[in-house]
Order: sequence, then structure tokens, then C-alpha cells
Amino acid sequence: MRVLVMTNHFAELAGSEVVASEVALWFLERGDDVSLAANLIRAPMSNLAPQLELLTDISAIDLSRFDLVWCQHGLLSLLPLSAIEAAGAAPPLVALASLSPFEPYEHLDGSLANALTASIFANSPETADEIVRRNHGLIRRDRVDVFHNAAPAAFWRAPIARQRTLKAIIVVSNHAPPELRAACQRFQELGIHVRHIGLHDEYCRVDAGAIDASDAVISIGKSVVYGIARQRPVYIYDQYGGDGWLTRANFDRNVAHNFSGRPLRRQLDAETIVAELTGGFADAVTEIEHIRAGQSLERFHLDTYLEPLRARALRPALWRALTLRRSLASPTFCAHLERAHQNALVMRRSYLKGQSNHQPKG
Repeated sequence: MRVLVMTNHFAELAGSEVVASEVALWFLERGDDVSLAANLIRAPMSNLAPQLELLTDISAIDLSRFDLVWCQHGLLSLLPLSAIEAAGAAPPLVALASLSPFEPYEHLDGSLANALTASIFANSPETADEIVRRNHGLIRRDRVDVFHNAAPAAFWRAPIARQRTLKAIIVVSNHAPPELRAACQRFQELGIHVRHIGLHDEYCRVDAGAIDASDAVISIGKSVVYGIARQRPVYIYDQYGGDGWLTRANFDRNVAHNFSGRPLRRQLDAETIVAELTGGFADAVTEIEHIRAGQSLERFHLDTYLEPLRARALRPALWRALTLRRSLASPTFCAHLERAHQNALVMRRSYLKGQSNHQPKG
């Protein structure tokens, strides 16, 4: 199958890039031909997989080349109206993904989604609710599939059991606040090994082995899912503060907010972080065991979402083509696409101008 993954930037080891890379690699592993398009592509992400075709001229993309398109950051709006019209005879299956309820790039165009008969994905219930709110009736809530920043299969093999004493911690953060860095220094003084993966520290991809080598994970977002998958207790804390240890009592609240630390925004000092980590570790081990036993973990598996998406992409596109052609026959819809295209061009120029003096990290 021919697959296109689109995301605004594919440069650093950060949230949206990791999602795009995991989706692209998932299809590569199934023998599909995969292209990745972004406004900015550079190392280390450009070195991810030599099999990926990398594209930066978004407006020149021919959608008819592809059977499936996974699109983040509304990048389809960079295509001119003529490119959408050219795909009308046999449009690909499109999946539109939103990864934040706040970032302007994460706005999802309901009119375009309906014209393309697109599948719609959100990384959290909070983001899904915002998609519905901003589209004013164009998208129903039950149409949005929450994929929970799901983890690839490599993280879901049988987890390696660890001892019930805290000897090694992994911190995954590109923006660790001062109090967390101070706490890490204190852990080292207490004889607890700390590995920090992120900007200005060890700059590399997080894999299952890195989680397995730790007794506890300190992070937010996608790395929390990695910890759940590997049966490691997770302490939720980063730039927004956080709830601390992930427990059965706070699990649903944190799932709803993408494990971001934002439900309570609880800001702590270094000594409190150290006390909670060391004093609560044994209970946290028990909690993660109960979470894994009592929760439906399939929702955190990437296969759960991409397997049916791939199956749908392989079916005939007659209904998608009919719906798109009917939409393109509407002058109002075409005018909407033209406005969206111009707005996308402005956002692209602004983004690239801001990146012109930016040096790669790591």
C-alpha cells in the first residue's frame, strides 16, 4: 500500500514528530511504501529510516499516488484546490489527527474532513471535545476516535519484572523544570541512578529497553503510556507540574488530559518530589499492577487504530470519490478551501521564518 504521513515539522525528538514517526514505521513494518511530508525536515528525525521518502514541497504532492494519508497539523490545506480536485476520481483514505486542544496548528477543518469522508483521531478526550466545539456541529463527538497516544507493539511484549526497591529512575522530558532537575540531583546523592532523556541531556529515542532498565518513570504524555505498557510505575510531573504517582484513583482524570500534568497543575519543590518518589514507590508498584489488570489496555495499543485504518484504505474508494466530487461542486466549499489554503501558506511562511535561525538540538 502507498501511505503518506504529513506533519508540520519533522526535526526533533518531540511529541508530534514521535507520533508521525511511529505511524510511518508501523506501515513500513507491514511492507508498505511510505512517504513523509513536512514543512521542515532535518536530523535527527530525517535519519529515522532510509526507506522513507521525505517531501517538503507540500503543494506539489499528488494525492492520487497514495491509498492512505495520515495528516497532522492540517497540512492538507497547503494543497491548492486543483490538487484536491485532481484526487476526486480516486481519493485516498484520509485520517486527520489532532494532538492538542490548544495549539493553533492542531485545528481540524470539519468541512474538509466531511468532504474527504476522513477518519478523525484525537490524542485525548480533551482534544476530541475541542475538535467538536470548534467545528460548530460539523463533526459529532462519536465520530472522533481517541487514540490515547498509543504505543507501538514493541512496548507491549511481556514486561520484564523489576525489584520492588527504587534504584533506577528514567526521566523523559524536553523541558524539565528546575525543581525536577534539582530532585534528580538529590536522587543521585541518595544512590538512585537517574537517566534523563531529552533536550540538553541524553538526546535519543525512548525504546522499551530504556523503560525496562528503570524502576520508575518520570514524565508526561506519550512516555506515560510507555511506562504503563512496560509495567513501570509512573510519576507524572513536568513543565505543568503534575499529579505525581499514577494511581487507580487519578487514572481516568489523567487519561482525559493526555497524562499532561494539567488536570491539577500541582507545582512542587524538589524536596517534595524526592519525598513522594521515595516514600510512595512501593505503593506505586502495586498501583501500576492494578491498573494493568483492571483497565482495558487495548486502547493504548497503536495496532488497535492502525490495523482497521489500513483495512479500510484497501477497500474501494467509490463512496469517498462520490462525496468529494459532490463537495467540490459547491462554490461555497471551494471558496472555503481557497481561504484555508491562503491561511495555511501564511502559517507556513511564519513558521519557516521563525525557524530560519534555529539550530538543530542534540
